[in-house]
Amino acid sequence: MLFGNYDIAFIATAYICCVSVFSYLCFAWDKRCSIRGEWRISESTLLLIALAGGSIGSVIGQYVLRHKTCKQPFKFYLHCVVVLQLVLVLSLCFEEGLPFIRQLFISV
Repeated sequence: MLFGNYDIAFIATAYICCVSVFSYLCFAWDKRCSIRGEWRISESTLLLIALAGGSIGSVIGQYVLRHKTCKQPFKFYLHCVVVLQLVLVLSLCFEEGLPFIRQLFISV
């Protein structure tokens, strides 16, 4: 085996932390641009960054910076991304979780 379980967990945690920091910085940049009336980051880009693993940074950025907290359907979509990621992570905590995830992606 190339990587052990702890190595994979460390790599996954480091990845999520990095993408979350990047996501938070994107929210901060978009907030700054909205105040100044400059070019902004599209909502689809912000959602893709959240989907790529930056949902923690996105939610923190949304509430700390008070940015896009009332914007619908963006808020709904972001919460859907968070729920999807929580389901995937929690399913890995159970023995049947990995086969469930494999089947989920094979059937799509």
